[in-house]
Amino acid sequence: MNIESADKGTYAVVTFAGSLSNEFTEGAHKEIKKYLNLKSKDIIIDMRDVSFLCSAALGLLFSCMNEANDNRTKFVVSGLRDDIRELFVITGVDRHLTIYDSIEEAENNIL
Repeated sequence: MNIESADKGTYAVVTFAGSLSNEFTEGAHKEIKKYLNLKSKDIIIDMRDVSFLCSAALGLLFSCMNEANDNRTKFVVSGLRDDIRELFVITGVDRHLTIYDSIEEAENNIL
């Protein structure tokens, strides 16, 4: 799992690549939390290179979305592979998280 982030002014992009499994959820949470703690930055989670997502990672995304809502900031996901998007649909997470097809679409809609 590779985790990178970039501060883009009014928003941040947190990029995950690889397998987002149990052993990496703590590191993923720490990276997202950097921006959630600011309470003023919208957050885009770029998942175009995520090949696997465990249930703990789904819970993490949901929890971070709730915290962002409490902060009155946007928390969106972009670039889901078809199999991971299907997981979001099956679990109902897609009804709660805003999902964009690409990072560019997310950036255009978050501004």
